[in-house]
Amino acid sequence: NSFCTLLEIAMNVRALATSGGAFIVMSAIGIALTAALLGGTSMAATMSPQPTVNNCTKHFFTQFIDHFSWNNATYQERYFLYDKWYKPGGPIWFYNGNEANVEVYANWTGLMWENGEEFGALLVFAEHRYFGESLPCPGGFRECPDYLSTEQAMADYAALITDLRTNQYPDAGIAVTFGGSYGGMLAAWMRMRYPGVVAGAIASSAPIGCMSPTYDKESYWAVVTRDATA
Repeated sequence: NSFCTLLEIAMNVRALATSGGAFIVMSAIGIALTAALLGGTSMAATMSPQPTVNNCTKHFFTQFIDHFSWNNATYQERYFLYDKWYKPGGPIWFYNGNEANVEVYANWTGLMWENGEEFGALLVFAEHRYFGESLPCPGGFRECPDYLSTEQAMADYAALITDLRTNQYPDAGIAVTFGGSYGGMLAAWMRMRYPGVVAGAIASSAPIGCMSPTYDKESYWAVVTRDATA
């Protein structure tokens, strides 16, 4: 149907491997709404029960607290795996954890759950450092705030993806990052920063341009003003 066709086009990550890769900025909700309208179906008809974090296996991966110095101190990063749909050669779909317990995102990231089986994908939900059970120091940010940065978080994710492909699932295909909002920004930046590790990214509601040195912080309020006076 139209819903499946549109998602297949949007999710055709296999093409990324042959075209050199690119990051995709998209809205899963927008796709579902469009597909429902084109197919003459309701949103309810496109929804179905999906697995949750309770169906995943919990793991911990040893990460450097500081990836960019000689300091060899480590911490344990938590992540969840769902490999019941995985087939050799299938992609690794990697969710970049946001600013909260990763269980929240694992339970609500519908796009990965809705399409993982079709692609034979390995689903991975990684927790952002300093959140949930992934604490570089017991006291969290108040105890050692120096290592809470996007650069350190992305280095965590790159190290974990590399280990998954090298040691745990050496027969896996390409890695594609997923995320929404801040997690979407991380997903897109992962593709930019680590192109040898990440073949593509699906970044929803990810205002990566807001971090540009030329970003005008007043532009948001200009849009709000125009909307309010329209």
